[in-house]
Amino acid sequence: MRKKITQTVHRLRAQPIKTRKAILVGVSFGVTGLIILIWLVSFAFTRKNDKPNPPPENNAESPFTIIKDSVVEVYDGNSNKPLEKTGN
Repeated sequence: MRKKITQTVHRLRAQPIKTRKAILVGVSFGVTGLIILIWLVSFAFTRKNDKPNPPPENNAESPFTIIKDSVVEVYDGNSNKPLEKTGN
């Protein structure tokens, strides 16, 4: 196998630069096309298992309201919650 690859490389090196560039472009398009094809086929499998999200509840509190209340608590010093340590 290694001998065959070495022979192929030597044969390509013997080609003129114009021919080597044409081979390079062809192989590049081929590999790119294969990657895109695999990517598109993967959507067919992942979309089958996806379920639509349920509609949000109307009485749910807005995320911005939660953030605003948290910031106000910190600045007012009324927060009774202990600070959580981050992963370091």
